[in-house]
Amino acid sequence: MLNLRLFILISAFGISRAKIFFRPDHTFDKNCTLPNGEQGICRSFMDCGTAVAEASERPKTCYFEGNDHFVCCRVPRPSDLACTEYKLPRPEVINGLPTEPREFPYMVALGWNTSETSVYDYKCGGALIGPDWVLTAAHCTSSGGEEPAVVLAGGVNLTSKRFPPTPIEKIIIHPNYEHKIVYDDIALIKLTGAPHEGEPACIGDRLPLIGRNATAVGYGHTVFGGLPSEQLLKAYLLTIETPQCQFHYNDEEAIPNGLRDTHLCAKDLQFKRDTCQGDSGGPLIIKNDGLYKPESYVIGVTSFGNGCATDAPGVYTNVAKYLDWIEPIIWPHYIPKKVA
Repeated sequence: MLNLRLFILISAFGISRAKIFFRPDHTFDKNCTLPNGEQGICRSFMDCGTAVAEASERPKTCYFEGNDHFVCCRVPRPSDLACTEYKLPRPEVINGLPTEPREFPYMVALGWNTSETSVYDYKCGGALIGPDWVLTAAHCTSSGGEEPAVVLAGGVNLTSKRFPPTPIEKIIIHPNYEHKIVYDDIALIKLTGAPHEGEPACIGDRLPLIGRNATAVGYGHTVFGGLPSEQLLKAYLLTIETPQCQFHYNDEEAIPNGLRDTHLCAKDLQFKRDTCQGDSGGPLIIKNDGLYKPESYVIGVTSFGNGCATDAPGVYTNVAKYLDWIEPIIWPHYIPKKVA
C-alpha cells in the first residue's frame, strides 16, 4: 500500500510546508521566459505547482511582493490544474478496518450486463482521471456488440459487495479509431456520478517516458489462455524505445503503418511479467517525483500485444499524445482564457 501523505511543497527557498493551489480565475499572462525559451507566467512560487517541480534548474525570479516570491512558471494545462485539485487526502476503510488508502484507488473494472440482475461480467480495465470520468481503450467499449454498463472502482476485488458498481452514462471513442486497427485506441467513459471508493490519477505531457520504471495494473489472465483474476494484479515493467518494439510487430495486420509515437512499449526484461487478456484498457502508471509527494500518472492504456509474457513488449496507447482531445471534454472550465 502506498502511504498517502499531505500534498506539500518542500521549498528550496525555506518556505514552510503548505498545500499547493492554482488560483481560481485561471487567466494567465504570458509575461516571462522560461529557461528553455518558452513563454511563461509570473506566479507566486506557492502557486507554481508542477511547473516548479518539473523545472530542470532553479526557477527564474520575476519579482518579490513583500515575502511572496514570484517566479517564472510554465502555463499549466487543464490536466495539471485538475491533478492539483484532486489530490486532497482522505481516509479509506476496507472490510471494516481502518487502513491506508488503497494502492491503486483509480483502477476500475468495466462490467457488462449478464442474465442475472446486479451480476456483471468484468472484461476490461480503465482508470479514473476525473471524479466521474474513466480513461480506457477504445476496443474495450464493445463486447459482442454490447457496451459496458457499469464500472467497479477503487481497485477492489471483483467479488466485493461493499459498494455497488457505478453506472455508465455515456462513452466517447476517439474519432479516428477504427475497429481491428490499433491506432487511436483510446476512449473516455462518463459515469452517472463519482464512485465512492475511487480517487482519480493524473495525466500529463511533461514527463520523460522512455527508460522509466512503470507499473501495469489489471484483472486479466494470469497465464495466456487462462482465467481472469478476481484480485487486482500488478506487473513492474520498463518502458522502451519504439524501434525495439517495432521488430516484434512488423507483419501485424492491425498496425499496417507500423507503430507510431502515439504508442508506448513496455516489458519486464527479467521476470517476463506482462499484461494479458482482460487487462485491456487498464493503466500503465509511473510515479512523478517532484518537490512534493510523488503522484500517480497514467502514461499508457493497455492496448495490444503478441501473446502474454513473450519476448514481444506490450503496447500501450500513449496518453500524453491525446491531451488535446481529452482536456476539452473533461475540463473545459480549465481552458485558459486568451489574453489580448
